[in-house]
Amino acid sequence: MDVRCQVVSLDSLDFWDLPRAYCQRLGQHCAPDFDDGFDRLMITGVSAITRGFGRSTERHGVEHMCQPIAPQFQGFDYVHLSHEVSMAEPCSYATDPERPWRFCAKVEHMRLLKLLNVNVVELTGNHNLNYGPQAYARTLEWYEQNGMAHYGGGRDLAEAERPLVLTLGSGRRVAFLGYNAFCGAMDCSENGGPGANPYSPEKATRQIRFLKDSLAIDFVVVSVQLEERAAFEPSIAQRRILRHLADAGADLVFGSQAHQMNPAELRGKVPIFYGLGNFLFDQLHRESLRMGYLLPCLLHQGRLLQIRPTPIFADDHCRPTLAEGDRHKRIMDIFFSMW
Repeated sequence: MDVRCQVVSLDSLDFWDLPRAYCQRLGQHCAPDFDDGFDRLMITGVSAITRGFGRSTERHGVEHMCQPIAPQFQGFDYVHLSHEVSMAEPCSYATDPERPWRFCAKVEHMRLLKLLNVNVVELTGNHNLNYGPQAYARTLEWYEQNGMAHYGGGRDLAEAERPLVLTLGSGRRVAFLGYNAFCGAMDCSENGGPGANPYSPEKATRQIRFLKDSLAIDFVVVSVQLEERAAFEPSIAQRRILRHLADAGADLVFGSQAHQMNPAELRGKVPIFYGLGNFLFDQLHRESLRMGYLLPCLLHQGRLLQIRPTPIFADDHCRPTLAEGDRHKRIMDIFFSMW
């Protein structure tokens, strides 16, 4: 099976939902060729439970904010979320005119992550240190206490650089590596302090090869916080960085910075997703910022078998909803424009 091709439904059976029951040879007995060893991974776009999204959560409630897409998050081994802000007490969702880019999340609203079954949190974002190292450290403790592993950032550089290695239901292992290639506003770990993992091609190559060759990790996922740009197509610099990671041996690569979604491409057999767009976010002033997609991945014996990009669109409450009609088509057209 080739990840470039999507399996169609056959006799009302969807391979994605029931892979073991799917008939793979017409005219023959439908005994499945696949044994056990299926795993499911969900990757999502940019999230920050703050500002307008936070105010909407206060007004409507946590359940309301995830209600349209919660069914999409069932049955996964691991659900990824790139969360760009830390919790603070007290925390106000009103914008401070003197510090308009200083954001925080409220503890009671972090329950939204539990409702979506999030258990992998990426920390490469640019606002996690807005309320200082103590708020950041308390947020990491909250993730850990609530069964959410994290990667791409940490209390010090050693923790920020540490790969997250997890065991899938099949017994295969997946590893996550995360980097920030645009360390603005003191977001990255500097002089060994807290923050995101700074990117360098040499370090990324070394870490990927260690995971693949020395630890024999089955599936390596690498994400990078790249410089943000208001365009659907990735920049030359973004292409260079993510293609390098694919060439270095990663099995799946994506940019975690894109408020405006970007397309996907194949680099040999490695899928690159330049940006999934906003997920739990509040940018409603342009339609392009409301568009994004979820990325469910089906693995078999540690190998990527199928992806099913799922277009989403933020409603007037900032909620991600399943995109339909012309919106669905436009998102998919952008997604496949480099495929």
